[in-house]
Amino acid sequence: MDCQKVHADKETWWWNEEVAEAVREKKIKCGNWIRENSTDSWKEYKKSRQNAKRVISSAEEKKQKECASDDGRLYSRCVISSMLHGSVTWSVRKENEVALQQALR
Repeated sequence: MDCQKVHADKETWWWNEEVAEAVREKKIKCGNWIRENSTDSWKEYKKSRQNAKRVISSAEEKKQKECASDDGRLYSRCVISSMLHGSVTWSVRKENEVALQQALR
C-alpha cells in the first residue's frame, strides 16, 4: 500500500506553509498506519487526510478570492507569487513588467 500519488498536472500556486504542514502530517500518519496496520492508526490517518483536504480547499479558495479582487495589483499578488513558488525562481525582465502593468490599467 502506498499513500503517495503523483499528480504532475496539479497546480500549486495556492500552496502555503499551513498546507505544507497538513500534508506533512497526513504523510506521517499514513506511514504509521502502514507500519502498524491498526484501527487506531487508520482513524488517525483518516482524520489527518480529511484535515489536509479541508486546509487545501481553504487555501485554494482564499487565493482565488485574493486574485479575483483586482485593484490593479493582480500581477504582484498572483503572478509573482506563483512564479516564486517552488525551488525554481526567475526574475521578470523590466520590459515584461512594464507591459503587464500597462495591461492592468
